[in-house]
Amino acid sequence: MVKKAGNVFINTTVNDISTFIELAVRLDGYLFRGQPAKYHCLSTSLERLIGDNLKEQGNVESAILKQFKARAHHFIPHPPDLNDNVEWLALLQHHGGPTRLIDVTESIFIATYFAIMSSQKEDSDACVWGISEDRINNLFEDEYKERQKNSFPVPPDLYTIIQREALQENINGIQNGIGSSKTSVNIAIISPQRVNERMVAQKAKFIAPFELRNPFIRNFSACMMAYTKDDIKADWCEFQDLSNRMNPSIPWSAIRFRIPKDIFPSMLKLLDKMNINEATLFPGLDGFARSLQTLATNSKNINLPQEKKPRTWKYYEELFVRLDEERSGLSARVRPR
Repeated sequence: MVKKAGNVFINTTVNDISTFIELAVRLDGYLFRGQPAKYHCLSTSLERLIGDNLKEQGNVESAILKQFKARAHHFIPHPPDLNDNVEWLALLQHHGGPTRLIDVTESIFIATYFAIMSSQKEDSDACVWGISEDRINNLFEDEYKERQKNSFPVPPDLYTIIQREALQENINGIQNGIGSSKTSVNIAIISPQRVNERMVAQKAKFIAPFELRNPFIRNFSACMMAYTKDDIKADWCEFQDLSNRMNPSIPWSAIRFRIPKDIFPSMLKLLDKMNINEATLFPGLDGFARSLQTLATNSKNINLPQEKKPRTWKYYEELFVRLDEERSGLSARVRPR
């Protein structure tokens, strides 16, 4: 069982890249998700689509999976077994469909890249969530110990197997009209069995809630024994002090790193040196083509005369506006009374 250890969440703001690198080495046992800082909590694509009608989320998921299973064979040569709902959810998530799954990665640097790229589109600071994998695994400790007694040798991925089976049972219960399984555990980490090249490159996993009548963040908080506003309220820590406050034996349930916009260029440059970019995270021609956006937006990589800046579309846009304004003024002056 997870023991409550003070605040579930802790917030900090990254203000030094070298310290960020040093800290990343110590963050064993965490999974990471990057997103714009303007979104203050974690939510799934399905719950955002449903809105206030969360009580119907299970029925909507069942309907979506039914339609997806019925037509997916037109697009993929070897679909999953029809009864393997976990793999179908993972496949649906991979192709951009609405699901209960949240994408996470084992790498804080990959999460940072995704956080910055998505935040640039939103004109927002970035946020990287670090979610304690150990604390979620510990939710299944009793089941793990029970199976450990009867398994020889013990599978190295036993926690993965247990959580996958728990999610499968949960989905089946909803589809069969039984509802969510009665358990105090409402969240699990999922590693799909059918792993594609992109998932390998992104070191991807998923986190899935079980109680679909509640938002994801409530599922997560409840499993971490955070039930009140005071429990959920994040503690604040200066970035330089974070390393000193880390306790590996009692990890925080979640750490939120805010990354200011003004360090995006330096951070992206560092990540590129780590070989973290569109071309590596999205293997194939699509990723390579997307990586060329960096070339187009970085003037240092474009061989243009430096003594005279080229006139871009913005120059002509402003010119046309100015000419239209002058023409309107002239027309007003010569208009007969």
